[in-house]
Amino acid sequence: MNLFLKLFLVVLLIFSAVLKIPAQEIKTAISTERLINDVFLLASDSLQGREFPSEGKKIAAQYIAQEFEKADLEPINEGEYPYFQKIPVRFQNHGSTRIYVDEESVPRRNNFSFASTGPLSDSLTLKLIFKGTVEPDEITVSGNDIMIHLVEKDIEAAVEKIEVISEKTDIEYFAVTLLSQRKNGRLINAESRALQPQYPESLFGINSGEPDWLYSHLPDTDQTLNVLMIGEGLFEKLYGEKKGLMNINLRRFARNNGAMESTTSELTMALSYEVETKVKHDRNVIGYFEGTDLKDEFVIVCGHYDHLGERGDDIYYGADDNASGTAGVMELARMFSRAREQGATFRRSIVFIAFGAEETGLNGSSYYVANPLFPLGQTNLLINMDMIGRSDVPAGKRGRVYVRAFGDERRQTRRLFRTAGRQIEDIRIRHSQSPLNNLMWRFGSDHFPFVREDVPAVVVTTGTHPDYHTPADTPEKINYPNMTNILKAVFSVIVEIDER
Repeated sequence: MNLFLKLFLVVLLIFSAVLKIPAQEIKTAISTERLINDVFLLASDSLQGREFPSEGKKIAAQYIAQEFEKADLEPINEGEYPYFQKIPVRFQNHGSTRIYVDEESVPRRNNFSFASTGPLSDSLTLKLIFKGTVEPDEITVSGNDIMIHLVEKDIEAAVEKIEVISEKTDIEYFAVTLLSQRKNGRLINAESRALQPQYPESLFGINSGEPDWLYSHLPDTDQTLNVLMIGEGLFEKLYGEKKGLMNINLRRFARNNGAMESTTSELTMALSYEVETKVKHDRNVIGYFEGTDLKDEFVIVCGHYDHLGERGDDIYYGADDNASGTAGVMELARMFSRAREQGATFRRSIVFIAFGAEETGLNGSSYYVANPLFPLGQTNLLINMDMIGRSDVPAGKRGRVYVRAFGDERRQTRRLFRTAGRQIEDIRIRHSQSPLNNLMWRFGSDHFPFVREDVPAVVVTTGTHPDYHTPADTPEKINYPNMTNILKAVFSVIVEIDER
C-alpha cells in the first residue's frame, strides 16, 4: 500500500469509543490510527516475517515491550528486560554430509542420515560391503577404506552390533538399513527435525524436548563410530535392488550354501561433522495492571506475535496472523491505561501477553503454562485474539467476529460477548463456524494449553481466508473498522467480568 492511501485510511478511521458499564462509567479512547500503525510496522519488510531467531522478531518483541511500558504496565522482571519471559531454545548443528554415487550427488531428502561419535572432516571413497544380518563373529574383513553395511530390525540392535565389530576390527565406517521402512524413514527424517530450534515445552511435541535421531542412538564411547543410515532410494542406487529383495537373497545364500556372499559397491563421502549446541532465547512479552481488592485474581489478554518468516525471496508478512491480534493486545493495554488515568479502578489484575512462539507448535503459551507467572487456578478468564483483522464482507454490511468459549463458564462468557455486541454498531458476533474451523480453533491457538489446565478461555477471531499462511497476508487487506469494534467488545467484556 502506498503512503497516500495509508494516510487516507488513518484520517478516515480515527475515532473514540465511549463504553458505558452499569457499575461505573468508563470513557476511553481507542485509536484506529494506532492499530493501523502497529499492523503496518509488525507486518513490514524490515521485520522479516517475525520468525525466531531473526532480527525482525527481536525488533517486534522490543517494540511491544516499549508500548507496554508507555501504557504504564507493571513489568514482570527487574533489570534490562523487564517485560520479557525468556524461553531457552536449543539450536543444534552438525556441519554437512554429502554422498556421491558414480560421481553423482545424492540428495539428502529421505535417502540418508549420518552421525559420528566425534568431530570429523574428510573426503574419502569407501568400498561398501553388504553383510546384511551377519553376526559380528563372522566379520573377517578389515581396512580403513571399508564400510560394512548391516541390516537390522531396529537401530539399537544395529549399534550394538557395530560396537562389537569395531572392537574386534579396525573398521570405523558402517552403514545401516532397517528392515522396517517406517523405522528407517523416521530416523532419517528425524535429522532435519533435530536441527530445528528445540523448545523446552510444546503441547504437541513439535520442536520440543530431546531430539530422537541417529546421533542420539550412538553410544557415549571413545571408539570412533561413523554410521550412515541408508534409505530405500540410496539403497537401490547403490545395489540396483530393492532392500527387501537384497536381504532375502542374502538369507537364502546363507541357508543353502552355509556361507554369506557379499555384494560390493563404492560410495564417496565428503564430511564436515561436529555436533554443536547453542542456546538462544525466544521471548514472551508480558505486563500487567494490578487490581485492588481482588488483585490475586487475573484476566489474561493475549495474542501471538510470531509468524513464518522468509521463504526464499518471499516474506510471510502475517498481517492478520497475527499482527492484528498483537496490535489488539497493545491497544487494549492503552485503553485500560487511559481509563485508569481518568480515575477508573479495576478489582482484578489484568495481564497482557504477546506470545513468542505459536507457529512452531504453541511453544510460547506452553512454556508459560509450564512456568506461570500468575497462578493458573486464579485466572478467571483468558482472552486469546488470533487473526482479528479480516472480516471479508461486502461494503455496507456489518463486520463479524467468531467467539469460541471453553470451560465451565463458557455459556456466561458467550452471553457477555453477545451483550457487548449489542452495544456496538456494525458488528455481528457469532459463536460457531464450520465443523472443520471449530476443530481448528479448539486446538490450534494459544488458548488451548490453558484449556488443558482447566483455565476458562475464549478465542476471538475473524477466521481464516485464502491469504492465510501465504505472503499475501498483508496489512492493507485488514478491515480496521471491524477490528476496532472487536476491541470495543473485548474491553467491555473485561470490564463486566471485573465488576462481577
